[in-house]
This record gives sequence, structure tokens and C-alpha cells, in this order.
Amino acid sequence: MNSEMKEGIEFLHRSTFLYLSRLALQTEAYQFGRQACLHWLSVYPGDLEVRHFYSKMLAGEGKTEQALSLLGKLVLVDPEFVEAYREIARIAPPNSPEHQNAISALYLLGDERPSHLPLAEWALPAYSLMRAGEGAKLGGDEAQKALFSHTELPLVAVWMYLKTLLPAVPQETALTLLEYYHQQYEDCVPIGLYLADLWMKKGKEEDAIALLHYCASLDVAGQTVKRLWGDEHPYRNLWLGDLFIPFDLPVPAQVAVRFRGNWLESGSCQSGVLDEPQSDSVETIESRSEGSQEYMSEMANRSMEDKTPKDPIQGREPASKDQEVQEIERELDRVARRLKKSTLTRLDGRYPVYVIFSSWQGLEEQYGVQTTKIIDLELHRLGEAIQKRTGWRFLIFYPDLVASVKPLGIETVKNRDPWSLKLSLHDLDQALSKKGEMIGALLIVGGAGVVPFHALPNPTDDYDQVIYSDNPYGTLDSNYFITEWPVGRLPGVDSSADAGLLIDSIRHLVLYHQRGGKNWINSNGQATSLFKFWNVILQFLGAHRNPPNVGYSAAVWRRSSVAVFRPVGSPHNLLISPPQDAASLNVDRLLKPELAYYNLHGLEDSGEWYGQRDPVESETLVDYPVALSPALIKRNGHAPRVVFSEACYGGHIFGKTEDQAMALKFLSVGTMAVIASTAISYGSVNTPLIAADLLGNYFWQELRSGRSVGEALMLAKIELAREMNRRQGYLDPEDQKTLLSFVLYGDPLVRLQSGGARRKTAFRLKKSPVIRTAGETEVRDASLSVNEQVVAQVKQMVREYLPGIESAEVKILSCAPSEKTSSQKAGKNAQTEAEMPGKYVIAVSKEVPYARSVHRHYAKATIDSQGKVVKLVVSR
Repeated sequence: MNSEMKEGIEFLHRSTFLYLSRLALQTEAYQFGRQACLHWLSVYPGDLEVRHFYSKMLAGEGKTEQALSLLGKLVLVDPEFVEAYREIARIAPPNSPEHQNAISALYLLGDERPSHLPLAEWALPAYSLMRAGEGAKLGGDEAQKALFSHTELPLVAVWMYLKTLLPAVPQETALTLLEYYHQQYEDCVPIGLYLADLWMKKGKEEDAIALLHYCASLDVAGQTVKRLWGDEHPYRNLWLGDLFIPFDLPVPAQVAVRFRGNWLESGSCQSGVLDEPQSDSVETIESRSEGSQEYMSEMANRSMEDKTPKDPIQGREPASKDQEVQEIERELDRVARRLKKSTLTRLDGRYPVYVIFSSWQGLEEQYGVQTTKIIDLELHRLGEAIQKRTGWRFLIFYPDLVASVKPLGIETVKNRDPWSLKLSLHDLDQALSKKGEMIGALLIVGGAGVVPFHALPNPTDDYDQVIYSDNPYGTLDSNYFITEWPVGRLPGVDSSADAGLLIDSIRHLVLYHQRGGKNWINSNGQATSLFKFWNVILQFLGAHRNPPNVGYSAAVWRRSSVAVFRPVGSPHNLLISPPQDAASLNVDRLLKPELAYYNLHGLEDSGEWYGQRDPVESETLVDYPVALSPALIKRNGHAPRVVFSEACYGGHIFGKTEDQAMALKFLSVGTMAVIASTAISYGSVNTPLIAADLLGNYFWQELRSGRSVGEALMLAKIELAREMNRRQGYLDPEDQKTLLSFVLYGDPLVRLQSGGARRKTAFRLKKSPVIRTAGETEVRDASLSVNEQVVAQVKQMVREYLPGIESAEVKILSCAPSEKTSSQKAGKNAQTEAEMPGKYVIAVSKEVPYARSVHRHYAKATIDSQGKVVKLVVSR
């Protein structure tokens, strides 16, 4: 390990750090102690004991309200955290609700009842229930009725009652109770641990492991799990072993003279690390902490590499890789591992802010002054619901409104073009960083007329002139392939003064977050009785089952669609067109499931999605049946929560109404998130999956594991880049287009109702990974010798996917690396065409008139130096 450490930086074990923190408290070196705790928490934000020390430092500096707020969050994570309650009781004003609740919690947890201090009203009923032990029954007990009559019941009372009740009820009842309370108290580690253990016993290993990882991220030192199950508990391997950080803060003299440093050995000892700081020590500490933070995150991630990564659908392994390709692959692997473990460490140590982003001028121009005020009011309701549910602060940011930007110390944008709006987000992130915050997720409000999409160059040789993308709004630099934070958009209808769709979409999200975060309290503000709750649970056990997730694929792509859909659905629930078509479709089957997947044809100038006949099937079937039409999707109280579509132009909403675009139609009936392409999309015809197919598969895997839709899409794009770099050493134009064209319409924080632990942490990359790209240039002369037999072979391969191949246009494209890689200056490590392996591309295209539309088909085959087809991609 020492060989990997940076010279001149000392490393501190956790036990030594805790000793140092105690010395800081004893010597009243609160400022140093606070900075040291922040230094540690930037690597291990879920260390409860260090967070407790941090609150004590704040209290020592006289920041009582701040300390109480932090302590209140600690006891929501660990409701048996006795030391936290004692600190609350010490610093809270006497007889205040905080003071009474803390004294009562300590009494419930075994401290003697203070004779001179009154207990909270809930304390004695809770104590009586706890003393009843396993004899407590569900319902009917007077103490129980008295306990749940209180509207503001602390978690400690709920948890101690639940802890007593669980051994006395059947396993199915315990599971129902735990799942219910886990929704109410997502961050409560003991509830999560009990639920995960029960899931494990029920055979839901994937969900259980995800939830255990989440619990480990909230309590990295494992104080809660050790209290419940002892040091040798069966899940101990999911918790980190030795915790340590590089530590180079100057230690005050009063601490240093008492300190007997047991440093982790390193290459050299930094002189002066125990010197007394000068008068500007605070600035010195902050600057040095910021400078070393990237390395601290690197060291933390090195100790937390995922031992059980998911196996992607593998492709052909390249025979050899040059040094640059190997380095890029290693970097993408590091990014992927970090994000898979993002619940264990936040890569950027700042606190996430949910940013709602729009243009006040753009809203007024499209919807008018009064409607804009209504939209703003609804956005505030949405922000408050999200803040209540997630604990994230929200910020509504209008970069062209003085009242919005002035408090942040930044200037309004002079032009409402995509680049200026992107730069305003850069300014916003810098302003937030001054307060220790960062953009955690971005929700764009409005269509192209309000907040324009970025029109990016199209890397592929096809019909599209540009690619409309929201990716640039998700990054601070010019690497648009991978975003730094999740991005979603509520588009509304372009060029229409009717804001009905936009306002309805906002209100759907408000209701979603309010329902997801509400407490067990009725409309009158009173706690519902346990009798009513138990009746509801029984009804759910007997009657409430979500229909299975559904997929809908063109027949010609059924094999790849089955592989994409597999993480969330059975092949039996994949509709195939033809024979399925819009005329015979049971639309309820598409609207009632939680998830819906579509792999159908889409057209730029049509709202319908089409199937395609598999050539091996009967010629009596229609070649391109209308599989789904916006007119079929009607409001009936049902809508899939998440839709992923691979259709070409599935996300193309420009100048369309909700009756002319499937994406808008799904949003109008209540779908929370639609992921689709704004341009021509590409996929595979079989495994290994590529392009949109591979993206969809990774997206479903991440969503199923507990990610939000924004995180799942962001991570799926990183996984796609990593996998294609592994297979071929670069991203070809179709890979690039996939990463750029797929956008999210909806809230990036939406999650599944079923399956997987619900994570609320945010991740931000320190810097975008370098990605190597390749371009294609048409060869018009004899500079590239092409075997005609290879061309004939490719035509034969694509015949069944490309009707009329005899009259199709065929192009030969040379394949060469771009002049520069993403996040890389021109010329730096650039490769010449001669350095590229001898690959070329045979591109076949055909326009097929059908009914009143034109279906444009593209197929591209990558040929290696041996004349073998190593990749075949077809348009959707």
C-alpha cells in the first residue's frame, strides 16, 4: 500500500483520528476540530461518531442551532444513539421540545428518569409498551393507543415499539411492517437492517444486498449493526475494514503537545504537521483541504472497490490495446466502480442541491405573465415536497431574472442561447461551492422555446443534421458524453400558450413526492389508529399487486429486446409487432405496469411507433404495422412510472403536441419519466448488445438496483462508454450518438416503488473521464482496398433487416480516431489514422416509402483487418 501513497502526506487511522478529535474538544480547539471533522467526512460522510464530534465542535463555537439540527439528523439514522441524545439534552434550551424529547429518549434507552425534569407525553406509553416485551400485541392495548395518539412521535419511540413487536408477529406481518416503516424513515439504519435480513431470508438477495450497502453508507463504522447483531454479524464483509485518510492539516499547539501520534506509515514524514498554526490557520486549513480532497476520494475509493460488479453483456475482446486505450479503460473502470459504490462515499464532498432551472423570460414569452407566476408557484411546491422527502435543499434558478441571481452573487445572462445558459450553471455551481454545496440534480422546466436544447454535431453519416441534447447542461466542461450530475426536463408543448401539460406534469411530481415522503398522519394532522393502519395492510396483502412490467418490440428485433428487457421483465410479457398491432392492442396492459419498454420504429414527422415483420415469418403479415399511436393512450388513472424507448425520434418533441409525440402523451397521462432519443437511434439485432440496446439494459439494471432514473441513465452511459472502450478501444459514431441523443423527460429523482433499496446520496465526478472517439470518413477513391466478397457478405447479413437491399445505397467509410479525445487538448496524445487498426465500415442505407411515410433504414458493419465483421448496428 505504501508504494501507492503520495509522498509528504500522513495517513491517519480512524482510532487515531477519534483520539485527536477528543483532544480538540478537551483543549477547546473547536475550529481545528471542526475542520478536521469536515476533512474526515469528505471521505466518509456516513461516519456517525465523527458527525457527532462535528456537532460538538459547532456547539463549542456557539452554533447551537446548527448543532441541534445535525444531532436531530443523527438520531433519525440511529435512533439508539445515546451520546447524541445526551448532547441534545446538554445544549438544548431547558424545557424545550428538543430537550424534553432527548431526556425522554434517554429514559426509554435505559437512563434513570430525572426526577426534576418532566418527560414528554409520549414517553410513559412508549416505556410501558417496551416493558411489555414480546407479549405486546398489535392493537387493543391502552398504552399503544396512548402512544400513537401523538402527532409528533419521535423515531426512537416508533423504533423501540417496532423492535419489541417484531419477534411476536408472523414473518409476513413483520415484512409488511418493516416495508411500511422503511418508506416513512428511509434513513433509519436499524429498520433497514431488519428489512434487509428478512428480504435475504425470503430469497430477495439483490434487494437485500442493495439495502445493506445503503445502510453501510449511512453508518460506515457499523455502530448500529454491531449493537444489533454483534461484531461477527453475517454481513460484516459489506462494511469497510480499516478507515483512514491522508491528513495534512496544521495541528494547534495545545492539541499537539498532548497528541501521541500513531500515524500510518508513509514514504516520508511531513515536517511541521504538528506546528502551531498562524493567525490565518482557517484559510490555510480550507485551502489545503480543498487541494487534497481529490486524492482523499481516490484513496477512499481504492479501499472500496466493488468485489461483485455486474457482468455486462460481453462482446468481442480486442486482440491488443495501446497504452492510451488501456489508460482510458482503467479510468472508466475506476469511474464505474466509484459510482457503483457512490452510497459509500460522495466523490465530491459537497452537499447536493436540487436545482430547478428555467428562463423567466422564456416562460413569459410562451405562456404569459400570469401563467408564469402560476408555474413558479407550482415549482416552489415541487421544491418543498422534494426537500421534505429527500432532505436536499432546493433552488429555483432563473439565470435571466435579477431577483434569482443577485442573492447568489452572479450576473444575469444577456442571451438566452444554450451556451450562455450552460455557463450560468457553471457560475451557479461555483456560487454553491462557497457554501459547501453543489448541483446534485437538475430539472429543466420548459421546452425548446424556453430553455433551448443544445444542437450538437452529428457524428454519424445519416439523415440527421444535428443532435438535440441536454447533456451539456449536466457538465461543467466540454465532455458532453458523460454528465457530472443527473439531468431531466419537463418540456411542455412547444409553441403553445397552453401550459396545461407543463403544469400537470409538475403537479404529478408534487403528488409523487408528497406521497412518498408523508408521515403516518391523516388530513386532520392526527396519527391514524393502528387499527386502521392494520386493516390497510391486510387489504394490500390480499389485493394490491402491480401488473408485471411490459415490453413492446418489433418482431425483427425480438432477440435483442428480450436481452434488454430481462433485468425488469419476463420475455412472456414482451409484445411483438407484428402480429401485435394498434388495432388489436389492449392498451391497459401498457398503462398499468410500473415500467414499460419499447423497441419499435419511430419517424421524425409522425407520432406513431411501428413494428417490423421478421422476414422468416409469414409474408401475410404487414411489413410495418402501426404498433402504437398517441390517440390510443388516454387518461384513465393509470400510467407507467418509467418508460424507456429505443424508437428513432422517440424523444423528438419539437413543434409537436401531445397528440403528435408519444413522449408528450405519456407525460400527459402521468408518467414520471420518459427516456428516449431525439434523433435516429441504433441498436443490435442480437447479442452482444450495442448502442441503444446496451444503454437500455444498463439503465434497467441500475434502476432495478435502487437508483433514481437520473442516476440510472447517467451511470448507464458511463457503463456503455466503459464497455465499448473495452471491446473496441474507442467510441464509434453510433456509440457517441447514443450517449448524446438519449434524454430524460421527467424528474431525475423518480425511483421505483418496488424493488431495491432507495438511495438518497448524490455523486459528482471530480473530473470527467477521458474518452477516446473515432470518426468515419467516406472513401471516394481507391485509397482503401475493399474486398467485394465482404461487401456481399454484409448485404446478405442485413437483408432481413433492410428490405430492398438490392437497390440500397452502399458507402465505404474509413475509421480513424478523432483529432482529440474528450476533455483533452488538440494534439495531446492524439493518434494519426495510421495508428488505428485496419478497420473500415460498410454503411448501407435505404428509404422505404410506406403508406404516407418514409421509413429510413441504416445498417453499418465494422470490418477488421482480417475482413471479419466485428460489429453490426442497425437503425431503429
